Amino acid sequence: AESYNNLGMLYDSLGDYGGAEPMMEKSLPIRTEVLGEKHPDTANSYNNLGALYKAVGDYAKAELMYQKALAIVREFLGEKHPNTATTYNNLGVLYDSMGYYAKAELIYQKVLAIRQEVLGEKHPDTATSYGSLGVLYDSLGDYAGAEPMMEKSLTIRKEVLGEKHPYTANSYNNLGMLYYSMGDYARAEPMIQKALAIRKQVLGEKHPDTAQSYNNLGVLYQAMGDYARAEQMMQKDLAIVREVVGEKHPDTTGSYNNLGALYLAQGKVDKALAIFRQTSSTSGIGHCYLAKGDYKEALVQFEESLSYLTASGEKEFLIANYIGLGLSYEGLKQYGNARKEFEQAIEVMEGQWATMPFAARRTFLEGKAGNLARLDAYEGLVRVIIQEKRQGYERESLEVAERVKSRTLLEMLAARGPEGIGKQDQEILARDRQMQIEIAGLAMTSNKLRELGTKAPTGRLAEVERELNKARDAYEQFINEVKLKNVEAAALITTETVDVAQIQKLLDSSTAIVEYFTTKDKTYAWVITRDRITVSEIDIGNKAVIAMVDGMILPNMSNQSRRPAPKMILSTGGEILKDASEAERKKNRERFLNVAQEAYRAFFKPIAGQVGEKNLIVVPHGALHKTPFSAMHDGERFLMERYGLSFSPSLSVLPHVVKKRSKNEGRFLAFADPVTEAVPLGFAEMEVKSIQGFFPKKEVYARDQATETKVRERAASHDVIHFACHGEFNDKQPMQSGLLLARDGKNDGYLQVHEIFGIDLRNANLVCLSACETGLSKVFGGDDMVGLSRGFIYAGTPSLMATLWQVDDQSTSILIQAFYDNWQKKGMSKPEALRQAQMTVRSMKGYEHPFYWAGFVMIGDWM
Repeated sequence: AESYNNLGMLYDSLGDYGGAEPMMEKSLPIRTEVLGEKHPDTANSYNNLGALYKAVGDYAKAELMYQKALAIVREFLGEKHPNTATTYNNLGVLYDSMGYYAKAELIYQKVLAIRQEVLGEKHPDTATSYGSLGVLYDSLGDYAGAEPMMEKSLTIRKEVLGEKHPYTANSYNNLGMLYYSMGDYARAEPMIQKALAIRKQVLGEKHPDTAQSYNNLGVLYQAMGDYARAEQMMQKDLAIVREVVGEKHPDTTGSYNNLGALYLAQGKVDKALAIFRQTSSTSGIGHCYLAKGDYKEALVQFEESLSYLTASGEKEFLIANYIGLGLSYEGLKQYGNARKEFEQAIEVMEGQWATMPFAARRTFLEGKAGNLARLDAYEGLVRVIIQEKRQGYERESLEVAERVKSRTLLEMLAARGPEGIGKQDQEILARDRQMQIEIAGLAMTSNKLRELGTKAPTGRLAEVERELNKARDAYEQFINEVKLKNVEAAALITTETVDVAQIQKLLDSSTAIVEYFTTKDKTYAWVITRDRITVSEIDIGNKAVIAMVDGMILPNMSNQSRRPAPKMILSTGGEILKDASEAERKKNRERFLNVAQEAYRAFFKPIAGQVGEKNLIVVPHGALHKTPFSAMHDGERFLMERYGLSFSPSLSVLPHVVKKRSKNEGRFLAFADPVTEAVPLGFAEMEVKSIQGFFPKKEVYARDQATETKVRERAASHDVIHFACHGEFNDKQPMQSGLLLARDGKNDGYLQVHEIFGIDLRNANLVCLSACETGLSKVFGGDDMVGLSRGFIYAGTPSLMATLWQVDDQSTSILIQAFYDNWQKKGMSKPEALRQAQMTVRSMKGYEHPFYWAGFVMIGDWM
């Protein structure tokens, strides 16, 4: 039995799975007969067969083998044994491969706990568990969760195994690929280079792990647009694997396919096609035919590829093939079929979503499935619905676009952590996730039993189906109970499709909504009024949108700003630029009007005739969240001269905003020029003194009294909360954006986004952030927004006045005083009060440029 097993392992290592399977299958019955079913060697045979079936993509058989091995080792060795942990880990790796991320996470956590208890924190196997969790979170786009796991793994391995060890190299490699996923190429390259150096020294040039490092560098250089270096690295990788593991090994096939993907990215379609034909990559061939515009042949290839993937259940590539099929049908103008494929891709993704850790949901949609973006399915569905033009297509396409925003944005609250939700809410969300995991597990078991057909245990399928129906009924009852008690909490969990008709009922005849959805090639704009919905296609894609928004934001910079250190500025694309000189700023501002007119022509002119002269609620998307719409110019007037503008993170937020409207009883709370390490704000105290008279009840805290502690203690009992202080937007870590307040013995004075979620603002009518960059938010996959403005909206205020850039201190003081005068004294709505205040500032000599007035935005309520 040992000999058969060893031969099987040898063939397996060579990629000769056809030779490996009969050897391993001969070993198993001998061990079962001679040693018994419940023997560690028998478990070893099951484990080896599980690994083999996983390698060939037969995940159903692999799961059965691993489950049998696990049952044996648990009974023979106990739950808390290193071998039991290893067997659990094998099952976790399988679920990870299948896209069952929640099940994989639970198992990895269990393995980590066993290893910590049995082996200790500083053990190579414990480091491996940290690394496995890190890689899982990386694949989910949960970079904040991944980095500490990988760093712990690296620290342990360096201490226990030393710097020059293959496992230490693995940790460097994983961190490098994490930074690659984050788009932080500057940090990625040295990590991957370190892994390569160790592997070359310890394992040699001609080793599969060394080849992997070359491949990863190639992938990195491809992403950086350095195709020459990318090809050089990939060719090195390919030469090694061909020599070491052979032409027919899966590693060699993967290397060829990566090279093919590089050629495809460069537009060398024929070279890519030759490689994909050599590796028999039907999916790769399909992508080549898509690039050639041969949609009929692409369809054939994706259908063939799908037939293999449906059996294996490998979710990421399954999603990619559904999207590939959708794109093929769309190219053939078979829009009904395209719709079905995009919907199937979305269904699989949302199945993954349901059991995913909340922290990972925020960034999930920005990731990839195979060579395609997950968002491609949603974008494709919007396109084909609009192309079909069936009755009600305007509303239906809007609901799909909003579904992306709704899902990512509303579920942000569930990821905000225990400081932002009460104990009861934590218990509700924990119970919800557990129920979803149970349902997903039963559904998976049901599918596997169906695949087994007559080989499945008699009556087991019917039993599982009964359990599944019972679990779904219990979950439906639970959701209804949550909804009755807390409608908003239920919305976070269920994220139902927005009810557009309900939103239309909230509008009066003088108010319209414009909602944008930006995609790779186009931007879509819906105009929603009380009695109609229209949709327009704009021929401008994501990259051009970002460039245009940058063009509007970058000229609007000043050294006289409410910002701690005005030395660097961030563009919407994340590029760091040096602060401009006065001469450079003058030139930029002279060019600004041309940019403002270009933006108007691109984003507003196509829908201007449908909006009319109305109050306007703008629901941006992507980089448009950072756009100063009020400064768009039609050649005669700025947009703010025509409309009272308010903004909403998503259409789905509006009903929540309306429910949060509270009576303004004149209770004013202000924080002026707190004592911080930043430069004092000369006009901040004057600003607050000029507006406190509008309110009969007021509390004003200035300088060392303007503490974070006072915000926490006093915010709940006031209608209007005003911050005249420094603010900072952290583009890399948006949850760490914050307001700079005075520190004391209880708090550090830096009020960050994740802390704002925990402040009770249910009595607030308005929060005014008279600070810098407070309206900016990091845009994640789909349209998940994380920033100060979102923190305050979800803490309970229906309205927030915030800024898009580093505002000027003196002009801000003038604008704020005019705003409160218009709102409190003259009875204007908040958007109209802001519009009139902007016009006041613009009319003053020296303040005509949009820099001085267009950076302020009203977010949330439009009343």
